[in-house]
Amino acid sequence: MNKSNSLELIRVDSLSRSFYNKPVIENLNLSIEMNRHCILFAPSGTGKTTLLRILMGLDRQYSGTVQNSLLPREISGVFQRAALLNHRTVQENLEYSARLCKVQKDEQYLQRLNGWIDTCQLQAYLKYFPWQLSAGQKQKVALVRAFLTDPRLVLMDEPFNSIDLASRRVIMRHILKNHPGVTMFMISHNLEDLALLKQCELLVFHKKPLCNYEQIHYSGSRAEISEIFNRLFS
Repeated sequence: MNKSNSLELIRVDSLSRSFYNKPVIENLNLSIEMNRHCILFAPSGTGKTTLLRILMGLDRQYSGTVQNSLLPREISGVFQRAALLNHRTVQENLEYSARLCKVQKDEQYLQRLNGWIDTCQLQAYLKYFPWQLSAGQKQKVALVRAFLTDPRLVLMDEPFNSIDLASRRVIMRHILKNHPGVTMFMISHNLEDLALLKQCELLVFHKKPLCNYEQIHYSGSRAEISEIFNRLFS
């Protein structure tokens, strides 16, 4: 990605992070640009989740710089675990998130809410508590919560792992149709996630720690996925 661009939402320069003197991110440079979709692909244990926590402002024990041009309410996150409030129902979890972000509950908000509830088939579960839901249902609630506030940037850590493929496709179509201007930065282990997007940038880290990466442009062709797979794993 471009190192200097007026459309940058987040820019990372010389970022390093270690745990017990063991680097998981080392001298990393990257930028997240407006209206772009990006998938970060890397082996397990390479610091992907740590990077997302840093970008979200949840981890500040790093060296280097992270420049963020967004307000806190303009960024949403989806974690590997849904991270719902267990003492609140599905509806209360969604309302609480909107209240924290000071989202006005106008007609647009209600349309957005109802559209997401229909897309994720959560109508019958609004009064349920998280412990009454399946793993996939919890993750759907987490996705609704992230997009309900109409953010400019959504950072996602393997958001579809617990969701079946048919539902993934329905959800991504809903995002692309109803949130066309949102920037998505997603961690994944599954190249099939490329097929959910019309086009995106794939950042491939071949080894740990996170440092140098290969950037591949995906323009929406199913054949490209096979080409990318062969390129990475042959």
